[in-house]
Amino acid sequence: VGSDGSPDGLLQLSVAAAGDITQARFGIVRLPDLTVNLTASINVMGGATPFCIYLKISELNMVNTAGTIRVIMPKDSRWTIDGDFDTSLTLLENFTLNNPDWSLDLSNDNYYIFSTDASISAGEFHMVGFRAMYNPGHAKGVYSITSQIVPGSGGDFSGSNNSDSEKIDYFNK
Repeated sequence: VGSDGSPDGLLQLSVAAAGDITQARFGIVRLPDLTVNLTASINVMGGATPFCIYLKISELNMVNTAGTIRVIMPKDSRWTIDGDFDTSLTLLENFTLNNPDWSLDLSNDNYYIFSTDASISAGEFHMVGFRAMYNPGHAKGVYSITSQIVPGSGGDFSGSNNSDSEKIDYFNK
């Protein structure tokens, strides 16, 4: 903590001999820390069911992100994005979205890859949302949809909080 009480690593110094030094940095570098929170709206389903997925990507360390941010979600035959990822969508089920800043790469066989070059401001978040379809066929049980921030995205330094999942309970009809 700096001499002014803020956690910015700055100390106020006064040097009488050769003039005043107003700030000195002692090797403290703060890096962005990103986390993702995944929400499925609804998460109890019967048969083929439309639902929405929201990804809230938050910066936790009070530092602006820098560079491309990527969030991956494993592809699975039980759920698909319903239609195209709408990059013009700014509101879905009363959630304000940042979809215009994000793109979806479908070329990977294993993952949906969402990415942005937009910076997430210190302590702020971006919300990405889309419609999806879940179809368990004739099965019933529990399934988890997962998401993960690709390590290093946006300058992220902490890999311990980069994933989240949502449990879906499903029943055949």
